Amino acid sequence: MNFIQGFLEDCGWRADRGLAETYAKHSGEAIRWVQVRSAEAGFPPYSIRPAVTEYDDGSKCSRRTISFGPKPYNNGTMIEHLAELAADKGVEFFYSTPGVQLITDDSGAVTGVVGKQDGKYIKFNANKGVILSTGDYQNNQSLVERYCPDVKDFDRKQINKTGDGILMSMAIGGGFVPVGHAHMMHDFDSGPMFEEPFLMVNENGERFMNEDCVFEEVNCVLRNQPKPGWYSQIFDDDYVNQVNEWGGNPTDQEKIQAYMPDIEMDRSPESGLNVIEGLIDTYRCDTLDELAGKLGIPADALKKSVERYNELCDKGYDEDFGKQTKYMKKIEKAPYWGIHKHVRVSALCAGATVNKNYQATRTDGSIIPNLWITGFGAGQLCGKPDWSMYQGGMSAGHCMTSGRICGIQAATGGSLDPAKPITEQDVAAVTSAA
Repeated sequence: MNFIQGFLEDCGWRADRGLAETYAKHSGEAIRWVQVRSAEAGFPPYSIRPAVTEYDDGSKCSRRTISFGPKPYNNGTMIEHLAELAADKGVEFFYSTPGVQLITDDSGAVTGVVGKQDGKYIKFNANKGVILSTGDYQNNQSLVERYCPDVKDFDRKQINKTGDGILMSMAIGGGFVPVGHAHMMHDFDSGPMFEEPFLMVNENGERFMNEDCVFEEVNCVLRNQPKPGWYSQIFDDDYVNQVNEWGGNPTDQEKIQAYMPDIEMDRSPESGLNVIEGLIDTYRCDTLDELAGKLGIPADALKKSVERYNELCDKGYDEDFGKQTKYMKKIEKAPYWGIHKHVRVSALCAGATVNKNYQATRTDGSIIPNLWITGFGAGQLCGKPDWSMYQGGMSAGHCMTSGRICGIQAATGGSLDPAKPITEQDVAAVTSAA
């Protein structure tokens, strides 16, 4: 309960409490299921990080985060392995066959779906139900401009996320979460120390914000910059001592080299570096002029921004943007460092309305029989403007948990009690039913 309350508070009390409760009750089962099945499929977790939080009332919450990799391998690679395992067990997949329309009977219950393949339509009849698992709508610019216009000018990390499942549900009377959709926007790939409040400049080389800002909310400032989503972090060669002084977590100069495209090294997945070579964008230069050239920003403007920043450091007060004094460290020791950041849309985190079982609901709140929706195509687990970082890995965990719940609920006709843990006997019954 304390975990749920903390999460809801972090989301400004705008998250769907029912979905938060479902996640808290069933994500542990799901993560264990993923560990077992991914190992069976030959792609076990790359890392496992357990943690326990103890609350003031003495209660505890045990959490486990698993990740798959190293980069560029990720959750998508894991799903490919699971699909191959499922196919070996008799599951039939129809690739390159997008769903275009749900089929309903006279009562409004979903009885199947129409897919399109090679210009022809194919009808799939549903014995137990239909699950929409098509992701969010970030690649549908019309929907973005209507429902999440504050990110319309940002680049997108994903492809083919055109909201097809959301639209199919809406076409048969399903609702859509009211405007105010959370979005996930960050850049973990270009370089490390993304949470450290170094000097930040835009693509014109100008300082534009108080860098003492929650990392996932930097995009709120970037939308009004010359090139939305792009900025650079600037710091000098004494950064390790500086970051340690303000209580941060610096990356030492040997490890940071993995993020520097100018340094030749083996960055293959087998190296274990966990970086994506085409996205790294970190540089070290003897002069600010040279650094500006690497970052693709005007040298005169960058030097002017650094000069002004150093003046404020000497004053001991950031009269331009109000950054905390402890973070004001002069940039004066060569060589100089810069990380060119590219913040893109990772996900738009709201979709068609659902109940706590992820069963689709109509605009009047009634259930659409035999229709379930997963992940970010379903409801609103997070209600704040930017995806809550209350628990790391919660976005992928939510998608996996909801997918498992939808499969079990659909296979059993929605007979399982969502308030109770899903047992191995339940899973066995589902496997037999499928």
